[in-house]
Amino acid sequence: MAQIDKLIAMMAQRNAERAVLMSDKPVRLVYADQSISGAIIPAGRLEGILQEIVPAHLSYRLTQIGRFEFPYQLDQGVYTLSVSRSDAGLMATLAAASAVPAGVTDPTLLAPSAPPDWNQPNWSQPNSPPWNQQAPVAAPSSAFSNAGMQLNAFGVLGQAWNLFGQNTIAWLGAALLYILVNLICGPILGVVITVVSRIPLGALFGLVLSTTVTYLLAGGLFRMAIRQLRGEPNGAGDLFSAFDMAAPLLGLAALTVTTFIFMAILLFMVLLMLNLSGLPQSISFLTVWGLFIIPGLLVAGQLMFTLPLIVDQQVGSWEAIRRSWTTLVGRGWKAAWFFFLVSLAMGSLPLILNLAGWALHSASGSQELWFICFFLSIVSQVFTLPLWFLSISIAYQENMMDAGAL
Repeated sequence: MAQIDKLIAMMAQRNAERAVLMSDKPVRLVYADQSISGAIIPAGRLEGILQEIVPAHLSYRLTQIGRFEFPYQLDQGVYTLSVSRSDAGLMATLAAASAVPAGVTDPTLLAPSAPPDWNQPNWSQPNSPPWNQQAPVAAPSSAFSNAGMQLNAFGVLGQAWNLFGQNTIAWLGAALLYILVNLICGPILGVVITVVSRIPLGALFGLVLSTTVTYLLAGGLFRMAIRQLRGEPNGAGDLFSAFDMAAPLLGLAALTVTTFIFMAILLFMVLLMLNLSGLPQSISFLTVWGLFIIPGLLVAGQLMFTLPLIVDQQVGSWEAIRRSWTTLVGRGWKAAWFFFLVSLAMGSLPLILNLAGWALHSASGSQELWFICFFLSIVSQVFTLPLWFLSISIAYQENMMDAGAL
């Protein structure tokens, strides 16, 4: 009997919802309201367990995109085995499934009839699996070995697109509501307040209100994305599901607004000094990039898991900031590049359409052309916004290897 079979028998006996196995960490059985930890499982042993049962044609997927799942058949029923990899090592989640997913007819996706016995003397050094012969030269010697942090922006965007296609209507509805609420609570309400009160602080009020609403709703979209990644029920209504974490989200919004105002004042002072100094514009441009743009991207990349951590792990804003920073420390350039590419994929088309609208308006004075471009930019955001939230959530799922949250 394979060790994974023994674990499944234990799960069935104890009515556990799922088991989580992570490299060099205790095995954890998860119940509805608690989890129980067992013995630490060495990385080599976990690799051996998976190599016993995982079909060769699926392990190549682990090498390429860092995750896969398949149904595992035993007398106790069908179980879904999800495997992912990050710098922290391998993680396998085993959960009971009512039936093999529709369309799965390949018998190699099921457990072998006589898997190697876990207690064999050479269990920790299994023979090289056949998938290594298919892997590129740059691939590690085993598909299950640690291949580094999964922050391949193009691969993640591909996964996000597939997930978006599986739940298109819900994502379109949630994204449209998100954009409309932000428009109403941000610039529109800010202009109205400025006009009615005749106090030129409407823009600042709009910034504060828009940031607050953005964080509350963004928390809901992250929760929706994480639920979809884990196969849990999700829908457009998840947009408003993060109000239970309103306190830390509002705290994070306040910190964001304060930082933005401080950096805006600092940028104004730097630009004023550069202008008075008479330096060439190229020097001023490089100075702004060196002091603000590049550091801003580095910080944004380091902290991109903060919102998912708040809504998923239900921690405070400072704790979420600390965990996100700690997880990505030492990988700042990779995280910044990933965040930049994913954000560029989301914002490039709306930005181009808005710029085109302003250019056409300046050239012809046509309000209609500006409105058409603005409307098209909103429509484009309805499609690109879900990809951003799904991409960040995929990176979060791959790299935040906390078994209690998965």
